[in-house]
Formats: sequence, structure tokens, C-alpha cells
Amino acid sequence: MPQAGEVTLAEAGVTRFARDGGFQGAKVSLAPPRKWVVALLRLDEPAGVEADPLGSEAIWKNGRVVGAVASGGYGYGVGAFLAWAYLEPALALPGTELELNVAGRPRRATIIAEAVWDPANERPRQDGLLAIE
Repeated sequence: MPQAGEVTLAEAGVTRFARDGGFQGAKVSLAPPRKWVVALLRLDEPAGVEADPLGSEAIWKNGRVVGAVASGGYGYGVGAFLAWAYLEPALALPGTELELNVAGRPRRATIIAEAVWDPANERPRQDGLLAIE
């Protein structure tokens, strides 16, 4: 499973921040992901369950470990438990159903294709300054 510092920029899905690639290790770090791909999971939690995926939980598919949770928590704006995870690239497709253990209990999860809150980036942004009229 991926550990801190063992994921390339491409595997983490953040190559857009790597400017010109003129840095030590750019060739490897910017190469297409081979080992892991970052994906967003939505947990199928039964009503009344309150257990956040915190990170490092193993992700299973057909009785085999296929990835690990990087971080997670409850999305109050969408009313669902969400988790960022590193998965084997062949399985990181929207709609893929997986299982992970949260607080020692198995939970079903589904890979989702896009952000669940404002996927079209239509909500107004703030720059930290108050508008004075």
C-alpha cells in the first residue's frame, strides 16, 4: 500500500502544479501512473452510522486488497461519507464498487467521477477581501 512520500505527482493527480517539469525527479514523477491512481469514494453508509474513514484503511475488491484510503470524512454539504484513496489503476473507474473497513466494520463504497460539491465550479469564489459597496 502507498505510504507517505511514496506516491508520484501523477499518481496523486497533481501534475498541473508541476510548472515546467524542470526539477530533480521530474521524469519519474510526471510519468503516467503505473502503481496507484487517486480516486474519490462515496461510502454507502447505513442510517445512523457515524464512522469516518480517517486514512490508511485497506480497500478490498473480491477478497483482495487493491488500495488504501489516504483521507476521508463526512461531507456535510452532500450528506455522505467520502474518502480519497489510492487504487490500482485498472480498478479506478467511476462506478466501481469496493469495500473498506471503517472502525472494524466493512463498508461498501463506490468510486465517483467528479467532485460531489460544485462539480462545475459554479459557486462564487472569495479572495479573502470584503466587498465594500
